[in-house]
Amino acid sequence: MFINHLAIKNFRNYVEADIHFVEGLNLLIGNNGSGKTNLLEAIHYISYGKPIRIAKEADLVRFSANDFFLETGFNRQDLDHQIRIYYSPDQKRYQYDGVELSKKSALIGQLVVVPFSPEDADVIRGGAAQRRRAMDIILCSSNQQYLKNLKWYNKTLKQRNALLQDFHQGYHQEKELKQWDKILVDYGDYLMECRRKFTQDIKQEILQIVGELNFPYKHLDLIYDPSVQPSLFSKTLESNFEKDISYGWTTSGPHRDDLKFILNHKPVAKFASRGQQRLISLLFRLAEVELYFKQVYEYPVIIIDEAFIELDNQSVDLIVDKLLSYPQIILASADPEVINHRKVNRKFKIGQGSVEKIKI
Repeated sequence: MFINHLAIKNFRNYVEADIHFVEGLNLLIGNNGSGKTNLLEAIHYISYGKPIRIAKEADLVRFSANDFFLETGFNRQDLDHQIRIYYSPDQKRYQYDGVELSKKSALIGQLVVVPFSPEDADVIRGGAAQRRRAMDIILCSSNQQYLKNLKWYNKTLKQRNALLQDFHQGYHQEKELKQWDKILVDYGDYLMECRRKFTQDIKQEILQIVGELNFPYKHLDLIYDPSVQPSLFSKTLESNFEKDISYGWTTSGPHRDDLKFILNHKPVAKFASRGQQRLISLLFRLAEVELYFKQVYEYPVIIIDEAFIELDNQSVDLIVDKLLSYPQIILASADPEVINHRKVNRKFKIGQGSVEKIKI
């Protein structure tokens, strides 16, 4: 899988840009604030319908503009495809190979991108919600059934919470609540089983990479920590009934799960150094790449944005060499020597909202 073309209009600090990428390493060089990250944001948005950092879609629109447009051409399993996205406050349109899509989520899994960024360490340092989100993004990109079940679980959860609020206010609808409980359990059991298997698989991939790169993390462990055992989900909802009414929301289920990173029998978030946390988060990303390949027999596109902060030079060299073994990498950096004289297949100079191809 590789991207060969990206066109953007009125996106972040770009009035308009048209970029042609190649297989191998594509290097984006520019000063801080020049717009390197915005190009990667555009690619990530096309892939997942969400930017890496920006919370609101409206903030992606260039200042003084009213809308933005994105288009990418990419090759997947030797077939060319195209995605187009138009956004304005009043209208959102999504196209895949010229066909209008009713929902943005229909794009997920078409162009698969794995981002490496400074925010990766949040998977280690942040809260459980960030780790659930990481699991969900990875699973949704390769498993359409998981994506469907996750969407319906969240809708069912929202409905159940609304009924709990009604109970809290004195409107008793216990029969209807029980009906939603059964639906919630059906979707929830599937999500938890997928997450359990995912944890086993990605842990195995991480340990293989640790051995390959000779990192001293042979005692690194990943533990899936569900808020309720799948076989007991229904009974837990029943036993927590009064508590849920009191709180006004569902206190157990996959929406409360966590993924724990353990090194030498201690939580990485509490006892590892910031450099160790950064490196383990990058190993998690590399394992994501390998896991995707084993599931669909094709590597995703890798985008990298200043991801090597807090790492020593030896670790950076090992990680970069591993990354450069993949079919396509789009790397953004303010440091022209970031790849340390390794082969660059195409190079771009990024100015203030401008892109210039540089002769190599």
